Amino acid sequence: MLFTYEILREAGIRMPKMIGPAVSIVGALVLGQSAVEAGLVSTLW
Repeated sequence: MLFTYEILREAGIRMPKMIGPAVSIVGALVLGQSAVEAGLVSTLW
């Protein structure tokens, strides 16, 4: 999970200014959703 986070962070830094933050946000949402579905973490509610 940390490896995937680092890849997303590097992608956000190295992409053009307008696309980088969007890739980071979407990637974090996908990573979080997959972690919840896999049962690695739980939701707040």
